[in-house]
Amino acid sequence: MGRCPVYTLGIKSDGTVFYFGEMNVRVRGPQTKKIDPRAATRFIRELLGSGFLTWQDHYETPGTDQAEAILTLIVGPTKKRIGDYGPQDRDLNAIDSDVRGKREALEVRADAVAQSAEWVTCPGEERGQCLY
Repeated sequence: MGRCPVYTLGIKSDGTVFYFGEMNVRVRGPQTKKIDPRAATRFIRELLGSGFLTWQDHYETPGTDQAEAILTLIVGPTKKRIGDYGPQDRDLNAIDSDVRGKREALEVRADAVAQSAEWVTCPGEERGQCLY
């Protein structure tokens, strides 16, 4: 529902970034590129140091038509996936808001590290529109 961007973004420790845009994004389909491996490694360490592995697997805001974000970390045999439905709704997500805020900041950080705006950001986005 709505006009939220729908995409998958991955960052590997060697600096490989992979992306798949589905809808409401500038670029649909698969894309790959390389970023500085040190930036990728720093981000992975940031995830590990955040307490990410100890957080719940899912957080949810009551209501409908909220954004949903899923953040997954895979390091060797360790895999942790956290879903968050409605992370931007500050009034409704008071329960677990500290962890949810940290998780959301990591999601934003992943986009920054991966430099994904070239694929995700759409003309007209400031008006809530993605014309692609």
